[in-house]
Amino acid sequence: MEYLYLGLFAGAVFVLIGLSGSLLAFGSTLDAWLNPELITVPLTHENTLKPLDDIVAAGLKALPPDGKALNLDFSRHPGLAFQLWFEKPSLNPADPERHQLLINPYTGTVTGKRLLIGFERPWRDPLMDFILRFHFAVSDPVRRVPYFSGVWPWLGQCFFAGSGTLASVPKHSVQR
Repeated sequence: MEYLYLGLFAGAVFVLIGLSGSLLAFGSTLDAWLNPELITVPLTHENTLKPLDDIVAAGLKALPPDGKALNLDFSRHPGLAFQLWFEKPSLNPADPERHQLLINPYTGTVTGKRLLIGFERPWRDPLMDFILRFHFAVSDPVRRVPYFSGVWPWLGQCFFAGSGTLASVPKHSVQR
């Protein structure tokens, strides 16, 4: 009977892994839906993209003094802001915080700033970052993610307990 509950619990873990992966597959769409004031920019008939130099200059001008620019993500669709990723020092110098500046590509103005990844204080991170950490911690145990570190040994125990149970069932007891 204990294997039934172990299997149900393992199944629940795999359901959570599947749900988190599904949410991550639609991450950019969900982000635009949950944060329209940051991600979306107004479209008019005269929208033309500013030169890339102007967009980058606007982002670099808005960087905090201790910020270090990392990369610029272009929008996938018209009406979405460009995202300039940057990092700032955190309480632990080995784990800097990752932030985003959102830049309107049609006007060259910064529309917002947000924290995305803070390893020292994860409660400040957005929900999608938590889901990303959960998903990768379970699916890739080599990554250095402090959450859910006991999931892989637990899943291994479930596998070996289940395989031991199946191996101990006598073949003649199966009804045909």
